[in-house]
Amino acid sequence: MNKERVKLAIAPIGWTNDDMPELGKENTFQQCISEMALAGFTGCEVGSKYPRDPKILKPMLELRGMQICNAWFSTFFADDLQAKTIDEFTNHMNFLHAMGAKVIGCSEQSKSIQGTTKAVFEEKPYFTDVEWQRVADGYNALAKIAATKGMQVCLHHHMGTGIQTTEEIDRYMSMVNDDVYLLFDTGHAYVSEGSQEAMLAILEKYLPRINHIHLKDVRDEIVADVKNQKNAVSLMA
Repeated sequence: MNKERVKLAIAPIGWTNDDMPELGKENTFQQCISEMALAGFTGCEVGSKYPRDPKILKPMLELRGMQICNAWFSTFFADDLQAKTIDEFTNHMNFLHAMGAKVIGCSEQSKSIQGTTKAVFEEKPYFTDVEWQRVADGYNALAKIAATKGMQVCLHHHMGTGIQTTEEIDRYMSMVNDDVYLLFDTGHAYVSEGSQEAMLAILEKYLPRINHIHLKDVRDEIVADVKNQKNAVSLMA
């Protein structure tokens, strides 16, 4: 493996869970990034406790030999909020660019049931043909904007959203331009599709267009309970 092409970073959600803030609420930002550095990581994503001013955040990371590799961004193209999404994306992109990141991981959150009590398998949202086209057009526009900064946009397929399953990933990737990439999430792919083989099939199919990966563990007994009880499921981002 060429280490110059593949770099391993860590997510701060392992210290404070942004979806369930009570988990790890006692851990400070300084503790988080210090322990990341002590563990040998040189990159990380952005959590809720991170200062968003590059003049403050960048020196604190540089002191520990670290930089930002990505940060979550929510898009709402299917909801026809293109102008608002692009405006907020531009600000987010400028922050990440100042922090030295090369990719911008986005999740289409129109109709999302994340953070609700809805059953994630039975009540996930679906997009109409019109909404699919809005998503594709929106991400094509984001990719062009990101290119002006030498950056790339990738979609984070996610449980509880309109782009969750293999079929939905396939449809999305077939509609967007080649300069739009995929954030491959092992956890969400495994939970959605139910097997390691199906998860790896996504990876193998889109490997040339994957520019960011989330590596995760999944507890099969918890997934089984969610399906049996028709509950919501809490997953790391």
